[in-house]
Amino acid sequence: MITYKHFRFSLLFIFCCSASSIVIGQDMMVFQSNMRSKATSQFYQEEFQRIGNYKVKGNSYLLKGANVSDLFTTLGFGVNMPLVFDTYTQNVSVMQENKKDIVTLSFEELDSFFVKIDNDKKFTQPVTFINANKIEPGKKMYFQRLADGSKYSLYKSYKADMQRAALDLAQTNVMEFVINSEFYYLPKGATQFVKIKPNLTTLKKQFAAETEALQVLNNTTKENFEENITFFFDLLNSK
Repeated sequence: MITYKHFRFSLLFIFCCSASSIVIGQDMMVFQSNMRSKATSQFYQEEFQRIGNYKVKGNSYLLKGANVSDLFTTLGFGVNMPLVFDTYTQNVSVMQENKKDIVTLSFEELDSFFVKIDNDKKFTQPVTFINANKIEPGKKMYFQRLADGSKYSLYKSYKADMQRAALDLAQTNVMEFVINSEFYYLPKGATQFVKIKPNLTTLKKQFAAETEALQVLNNTTKENFEENITFFFDLLNSK
C-alpha cells in the first residue's frame, strides 16, 4: 500500500524488507512504495574517477541533485525530490542529505520524472523526462520531451560517452566524459521512435508535403537545431 504524509525533517532513506520510504525536507512529501530501489551508492563529483581500465575526467551527470523534481512510478509518485541523472548509466537516483550518497531507482518501475526547478540552470523552465523503454522495448534510456501534440511528440536523449582526454594525449588510459544528444519524433499511437539525423535530409523527405512548415528548417545550424525542429513539430501539431 502506498501512503503519503507531510514530514518536517531532512532527507532520510529507510529500507526494510521489500519496502522503501523516502522523506524529503521541510513541508515536503513522504513517498512510500515497494519500489525495488537499489542500495546506497557514491555520488562522484571528483575531477577523476576509475572506470574499468580507464581514468576518466569529469562526470556524466545531467542532474546533480540541485533540483526540485517529481517522479512517477508504476507504484506511485513522489514530489519535490532532489534527483541525480547519470547519462552514462542512464540511472536516475535520489540524493541523500549528506550530498554524497544516492539511491538509484528501478529503471523498470520509473515511468517519468518532472524537473520543476533546476538550480544548476541547465534547464530554464520545467522539463519532463519519460522512460523510452515503456514505449519502445529495448530503448533503455530516458528522453526529454520537447513537444507533445495531437499528431507527434518530439524527444531529446542524453548519453555520455568516453573519449580520449585532450589534456594529456600521452596518457593513453586517460579519458573524459562528453554528453551527446540525439533527437527523435514519435507519431501519435506509434510504438517506435524515429531518429532525426543532424543533416535533416531524411526528415525533409518524410515530410515533403509539409512545404510551409519545412520553411522553419531553412538555415538550421547546430546552435539552433533544437529550437527549429521543436517549432517544426509544433507547427505540424497545430494543423
